[in-house]
Amino acid sequence: MILKKICTAVCLFVIVSGFAGQVHAETWFPNGAVAMASIDGLEVSKGTLGLTCNLMGAVDLDGENASVGALEVSGGPFNLCGVSAQFENLPYNMEGNADGTVTIQNIYVDGATGDCAGDLTGTFDQSTGILTFDNAALPGVPSGASCVLSGQVSTNPQASYTNP
Repeated sequence: MILKKICTAVCLFVIVSGFAGQVHAETWFPNGAVAMASIDGLEVSKGTLGLTCNLMGAVDLDGENASVGALEVSGGPFNLCGVSAQFENLPYNMEGNADGTVTIQNIYVDGATGDCAGDLTGTFDQSTGILTFDNAALPGVPSGASCVLSGQVSTNPQASYTNP
């Protein structure tokens, strides 16, 4: 009898936990490929080196899943942005958070002045589909100065998400 009660409690916990996990997942719109592009360039810095760069990328939205499949930077004097930084280990998972922010996870940048890795979080405007980074930092890997990013990135078609 006690074993039956324990089994029932464990089964109920597993069922409730499964549903709770589903309730908190975000849903992205529209389904399919969405282009990303910086608006008026992004201020990118690492240590004392600072540049204004263009960012282009692509996001795949599939209901509850969003992933950044392509990212590249260009611009700056002598295309220094494109020469000095490359994104590696794509795709990156993208999470729409309940607080109105979006986090791009596990980014890895191979930079001429040192590598950076981690998560980038920015404020997301649901009405425009614009992601704004305000001194968002990726720590230096294995140590050193962080890579810091400020500016706005648009989505086309305009992306949005719900997060109950």
